[in-house]
Amino acid sequence: MLLIDGIDEVPEGEQREAALNSLKEYVGLYDKCMFIVASRPGAYDKAVLQELNFVEAQLDEMSPEQRSAFVDHWHRAYASKAGLAPDDSDTMACAEDLKTALKVQPQIARLATNPLLCAGICALHERNRTTLPKNEWDICAKLTEMLVEQRDRSSGRHGAIRMDESGPAYQLDRASFFQNAQVFELTSQYVA
Repeated sequence: MLLIDGIDEVPEGEQREAALNSLKEYVGLYDKCMFIVASRPGAYDKAVLQELNFVEAQLDEMSPEQRSAFVDHWHRAYASKAGLAPDDSDTMACAEDLKTALKVQPQIARLATNPLLCAGICALHERNRTTLPKNEWDICAKLTEMLVEQRDRSSGRHGAIRMDESGPAYQLDRASFFQNAQVFELTSQYVA
């Protein structure tokens, strides 16, 4: 799967054309790959994406009821993946704790209206039930730390992911991650 976010943020003109041409090449090269391209509504060339057989979908913010259902579903899926019963009492208690925390922390509840961020908040809360991020910057920092540094060092309530078994390419420390991310960000401006 290839996820491309912000196609609408590429400046119009030659740069936007180059980015869309790169997307066309990727679709041709990786014909068995699923592509998801995100953009603000109406801020991209629909004809190009329709030509590539993309299907348009709109993602709306989740309501508080949908967010609550999402949290429950996320925790049931987590329990199932961990080999527990889908309605494991400890896992569902964790879901209830999170829903309560979101009610008293509106700045985080506002972020949890997006399914991706809501899933990230669920994962952070599962790893540490006592502390939720304080704002957007904090959630990005904590998710990055969890994904880059803690995924193979911290077990949460269940076993750690052993990335060291996957080879050195998957073993990054935070400084290396950000250094590589900056290099990619800088070079991707010229590749597209």
